[in-house]
Amino acid sequence: MATKALNATRIGGHACSYLAAGMREGRVASPFRHGLSLLFEEESAPTYISVQTPAAPLHPWAIEVPAMPPGIAVGAPAYADSEQIHFLPLTMDHGPRTTDAAIHTLRAACHELRITPYTTREIQRAASNRAACHRLLDERRPQSVEAFEGEVRAVVAQWQTTGDLLLLASLVGLGSGSTPSGDDVLVGILAGLTALSALSAAKRQLDALRQVLAGVSLRTHPASWQMLAAAADGSFPEPLVDLVSALGDAEPGERLLAAATCVLALGATSGQSLLAGVLASVGRSWQFC
Repeated sequence: MATKALNATRIGGHACSYLAAGMREGRVASPFRHGLSLLFEEESAPTYISVQTPAAPLHPWAIEVPAMPPGIAVGAPAYADSEQIHFLPLTMDHGPRTTDAAIHTLRAACHELRITPYTTREIQRAASNRAACHRLLDERRPQSVEAFEGEVRAVVAQWQTTGDLLLLASLVGLGSGSTPSGDDVLVGILAGLTALSALSAAKRQLDALRQVLAGVSLRTHPASWQMLAAAADGSFPEPLVDLVSALGDAEPGERLLAAATCVLALGATSGQSLLAGVLASVGRSWQFC
């Protein structure tokens, strides 16, 4: 049967760089609501890439396609390079035969998804505008919270008071699932610190946090670590980039609430943790550091 081919439309910057480095072999790891998760180099350096439709927000390790190709089964072998991802059929030993499919990535737009540091005026606006996001976060917070949420909050509160980055390092892997809430909060904090990096105190914390995080990758799921590492490199999920930008607006209004709502929609609880992390870093009293 002929191969079904699709042209990717957008690629996150980290996925783009990874594919450009050479041939990768892997498999379809799991489906999610709007796409598939692919796992490459499983034995040596496990790396996850999402192939997803525009219904899922772009992130540094995602590839966006107009629609998912049909007939791709979990476990199907895949190989990729800078031009395409090719899916092979499963053998009869592993399940029913599936249709070959290919996703062409060469001409897709590569998005670095980076946050532009605030100006002095934007820093002041963000500190003021965060109150509206806090209200929205409190309204959307579920009645039944994750068992680790109290511990995560306590760590963040101590960091806000002391500036001790070893406290933040303890968040890595804290929580359940493939993206623990501690990791999500850290991604949000990194987003906030990146936005505030024109302030020397925030820049020092950002640089030091990057160094601290470099040695703790084994504490969490590889997919979550990839998002943390991308955040440390200055690249974030698209809704988080939009939120940070809106926080610095002179008259944020509906744009800010819409951006915060998009962040809150990420994952089951990830969005709440991401937003909480941004607000914690933007709300810290940097002038006293």
